[in-house]
Amino acid sequence: MNIKDVELFGNSYTAGLSSDVMNIKHFLGYSVHFAYDDITPAASDALTGRIETQTVTFPSGADAVSGDYFALTDTTGKKWAVSLQKKNIETLTFPAKATVVTGDFIIVYDTAGTAWGISLNVTGSDPQPTSALWTAIPAGKKVSVDISATNAAPSVAAAVELAVDALTGFSAVITTDDGAADGTMTFAQASIGYVIPAIPSNAIGDGAGTITKATTVLGSNAPTGAIWTAIPAAQKAQATITAAQTNAQVSAAVETILDGLTDLPFTTTVSTNTIICANTVRGNTPDGAVKNKTDATAGTMTVGNTTQGLNPSVNVTDNTITIASHGYAMGLKGQLTISGGGTLPDGLLAGTDYFVIVDGLDTIKLAASLANAIAGTDIDIIDQGTADKTITFTPTALAGCSAKIQYSNDGVQWDDVASGSVSITADGNKMFNLSNCYYSYVKAVFAITAGRVALSGKFFSKGD
Repeated sequence: MNIKDVELFGNSYTAGLSSDVMNIKHFLGYSVHFAYDDITPAASDALTGRIETQTVTFPSGADAVSGDYFALTDTTGKKWAVSLQKKNIETLTFPAKATVVTGDFIIVYDTAGTAWGISLNVTGSDPQPTSALWTAIPAGKKVSVDISATNAAPSVAAAVELAVDALTGFSAVITTDDGAADGTMTFAQASIGYVIPAIPSNAIGDGAGTITKATTVLGSNAPTGAIWTAIPAAQKAQATITAAQTNAQVSAAVETILDGLTDLPFTTTVSTNTIICANTVRGNTPDGAVKNKTDATAGTMTVGNTTQGLNPSVNVTDNTITIASHGYAMGLKGQLTISGGGTLPDGLLAGTDYFVIVDGLDTIKLAASLANAIAGTDIDIIDQGTADKTITFTPTALAGCSAKIQYSNDGVQWDDVASGSVSITADGNKMFNLSNCYYSYVKAVFAITAGRVALSGKFFSKGD
C-alpha cells in the first residue's frame, strides 16, 4: 500500500467559483490539506481632472494701448502677468535753413527725466540760446548744431542727427532716425516709460521757435492696478510692442517676455493673434484677467478658458483608469472615493460596488456586477469629474470565502463531503481526513464574494 502526495491545486482567487477535479477510483482513502492566505490588494490611486488652456487674444499694434496687461493664475492661485508697453516716440520737424531763426532750440527728455538740448546755429558762429531752459542743461547734454552748410529741411535734420548722436550717453537712452528725408526726425526712447513732452523754443525763451514736435506714441509706466501691483516682480514683465504692427507680431513679442518669467507653470504657443497657455499641472484655474493700466477697464486684450484638456489617467473614450502596476485580478470587488470632497467622473458613484476588468498591467475598467466583469461589459465613463483630484479604488475586504470538498461517481453529479468545508476569513490552513471512499472522483471547490485569497492544497491518498 502506497501513500501518494499529489498537488491538488494552487492559485489565487477573487470572485465566483473555481474547482479542481481528481480521479480517485483506485484510492482507499485520502486526506485534503488546504492552506490559504488573504492577499486582498491595498487601496490604489488614480488621477483625474482637467489641464486647462487659457487663450489670450491681442489687438494690433495700432489698437493696443500702452499699459494694458493680462494676468494668468495657476492651479495654486499664483499669478503671472505681462503688460503691453510702447516706447515714447516723438517726431521733430525742422525747417529749411532759410527759415530758421538763429538760436531756435528744442529740449527732449528721456524716461529718466534727463533733458537734452539741440539748438540750430545758422551761420556756424551764432551765440548760444539765452533761455533759462537752455542754460539749465549741462554742457555735455546739449549741442549747438552747425547748419551753415545745409539748405533744405532734410539736410538740417541729417545734421542734427549726427550732432545729437555724438553727445555722450545720448544714444543709450534715445535713438534717432531722419530716414524720412522730409525734414523730420523720430526720437525713440530706448526704454519703456513716460517722458516729458519735448519743448520747442526760440533763443530767449519767449516763443516756440521754428522747430515743431509731435508725440506719436505715448509710452507708459508700469500698470498701477491692484492685480498687477500684488504680483511679485519675478512673475511679471513689460513687453515692448512699439515695432509690432499686426496682431501676430504683438502676440510673438509678448510670448517671448512671458516665457522668460520665473517658474512659469504654462506652456505657450502663438497662434495668429493669440497666445495659448496650457497648464503644466492638472487643475482648474480662474479665468485670466485683462485690464488697462489702472484696472478701470478691460483694456484692449481678451482672455478665456477655451479648452479643458483631459487628464490621461481617466480615459473617457476607452473607459479605462490608469493605476500603475495595479496587480488586480478579474472580478476584484471594490469601491471608489475621491479626494477633497470632489465629484467622481460622471458614470461612477461613491459607495457603490464595482468589479474589476483587467485591461492591462497599468489599466483597469470597472463593471457593475461580477457577471458584467466576466462578460467584459464595462461602465461608461462620461467625463473627468472634478478637476485636480485623486480617485482611490479600495478593494473590499475578504468576505464570503470558503473551500470545500465534493465527490462524484460519474464526474457529473456532485455532492458535498460531510464536514469537508472551511470558511476563510484570514490566513490559515485546514486538514480533512476521509477513509473508505466509495466514489470515483473528488474535487475542491472554492467560492469568494469579495477580496482575494491565495489557496493551495495537497491530496494525500492511500492506495495504488
